[in-house]
Amino acid sequence: MRFAAFIILMMIFPFLTVCTPSDVIYKKHVVYNFTTEGFLSPGVLQTIGKAEVTRLDAGLDAGRTRCLEEALFRAKNRAIRVMFHTNLDISGREGGFAVSDFDADYPVDFSERDYIRANVDFSEILNTGYIALQDSRSSSRCQIVFRIMDKSLIRKIKKVNLTFCVNYESYNTVRSLFKRKNFCKEDR
Repeated sequence: MRFAAFIILMMIFPFLTVCTPSDVIYKKHVVYNFTTEGFLSPGVLQTIGKAEVTRLDAGLDAGRTRCLEEALFRAKNRAIRVMFHTNLDISGREGGFAVSDFDADYPVDFSERDYIRANVDFSEILNTGYIALQDSRSSSRCQIVFRIMDKSLIRKIKKVNLTFCVNYESYNTVRSLFKRKNFCKEDR
């Protein structure tokens, strides 16, 4: 009986270790998905930046360019926010993930000072990102979908040593999400 179970297990084991999502599913939920933010897969991080331009005195093209630059800046800041949560192991919402809600998934909005410093620390990863979709059809509003793809993206994000301390005391509303009181390079 044991021998038969062993043979069956040996026949099934190779199929379990090489299973990957089909190209159709991967393309539908990752490659052609321009609405979801966060990790679309372990190797794909996507954020969306939206901006509005109220004054178009410099002309339509200059206004669109300014709008797209602002949208890209916002998308990169949202990517930094995701990287912060991943690097510092800050938990997001509990329960089902049927609806995508960026603020629930990544609840800590760090200070401007932290974003500026993290931009330097995460720059090597951020520089590999690209604009997956750019929408500037409106003369006053625009949107950019920013995507970073790397097979070992999560590992690379967790490996980044922050060159500054993030003190959870300044984030009163979400203190319970932090596992430690201070996140400094010396703590790692």
